[in-house]
Amino acid sequence: MAFTGNEITLREAIEAMLKEYGLEERINQTHIATNWEKLMGQTINIRTQEVKLKKRKLYIRVNSSVLREELHYARNKILEIINAEFKEPVADEIVLL
Repeated sequence: MAFTGNEITLREAIEAMLKEYGLEERINQTHIATNWEKLMGQTINIRTQEVKLKKRKLYIRVNSSVLREELHYARNKILEIINAEFKEPVADEIVLL
């Protein structure tokens, strides 16, 4: 089947629909939360209480002040890891709680 000028692929249609309904950020948040252990490692995962993405800010709540301080110094690296997972920037800032 040949494509004409006004046809788009299924992937493009789904991505457009997600953007139109504002669901893209929720899907990204779910993906980050689901893969948090794989992205950050078991030690950080165990001490993480909540990971939330809202308006391109990644909110991370941890139960250890020492870990919070270490993550504060590693914010740029965490952003690189998260954005590399999506192959596009989904977070611009990290807020540690």
